[in-house]
This record gives sequence, structure tokens and C-alpha cells, in this order.
Amino acid sequence: MLRRFGASCGLLALTLGLGIASPLSASVVTGYDLATLTTRSEHVVAATVEATSARYDENRQIVTDVIVRVREVGKGRARYGETLQLVALGGSIGDVTMRVEGCVRLRAGDEAVLFLERHPSGVLVPVGLSQGVMPIRVVAGERVVMPGGAGLVLLSRDRSGRMTPTHPALEAPEAIASFVDRVRALAGSGAP
Repeated sequence: MLRRFGASCGLLALTLGLGIASPLSASVVTGYDLATLTTRSEHVVAATVEATSARYDENRQIVTDVIVRVREVGKGRARYGETLQLVALGGSIGDVTMRVEGCVRLRAGDEAVLFLERHPSGVLVPVGLSQGVMPIRVVAGERVVMPGGAGLVLLSRDRSGRMTPTHPALEAPEAIASFVDRVRALAGSGAP
């Protein structure tokens, strides 16, 4: 389903080039802003995970099928109460666990805003690995969306073309209603 994320030698060279001295326990990817996450997504939904099931894919990699129930729609044709299935790289089968830093790890009962795109194989996957999975938490009695991108080092090109660290699409928790409204506005505007 998904191909390897790159050679570890290249990742080590990139890590050294960025001046990161400690061992890398994150994947290095291009950081997306909220407009880009929204534009790349077929569906943007606030959803609750109903079930997960790990399996081996055709490349003998462990992947996890995740069934979510839609609670709110920011973009796409999904409707309230409908279920969607997405696939995430990694998981556990018996005593074997495959973990890829920066890939989503969802469990039954988790709530998140999901930015989902269609992989060439036809399955739905989070946009930008865990950037496309923003957990929902209750803070001071209010449901808020938390920043995504766990396990990732986010980079973008500056004006000179050099890769530099960048911020996640959501930098601080935000009330779910206002966040979904922002996504709807971006989806309606056709923002790049």
C-alpha cells in the first residue's frame, strides 16, 4: 500500500544538516498549513474511532484499518453518523509490532479531526501522516482540537529554497466549532 519513507542514511544526513544532535525519533516531512491540508483532503471530518484491526498488506507491512463514525463535516460528501474506513501504516499482530514515527496511532474511542485523502491504491489515508490527525480533547469543559503532527519534524522551503523548520497547521488548541468553521470557509473558497 504505502512505500518506504526514505533511506535512513538520507535521514541521518538531513538530521545532521539541521543541527539536531540527539537521536532522531521522528520522521522528517514537508509541513502543511491548514489551507493545504484542506485542499489535499477528500474528506475533513470530526469523528470517533469505532474499531481498529491490524493486518499484513500485500508488501508484508503491518497496516491498521480504522473505522470512524462522522460527527461533523468540514469538507467532503460524508454525512453525520456515516462511517468511513481509513488505513494507517503500522500496528500490532500477535507479538509483532511495526511502528513508524509520524504515522497515526488511533484506538477505539479516540476522537479527532481527520484530513483524509485518497491513496493511489484507493484507500483513505491521513494527509501528511499525523499532520492530518488532530486529536479532540475536553479542556475546561470545552471540546477542543489539538495540534496534529505527533512524531514529525515539519520543514518548509524558505525564499532561498533552503529547508527550514515550520509550524504545524494548528499551533494551539482551538474550540471545535470555530475550527470546523475555518475548514469549511477554506473548502468553500478553493484556497490553495
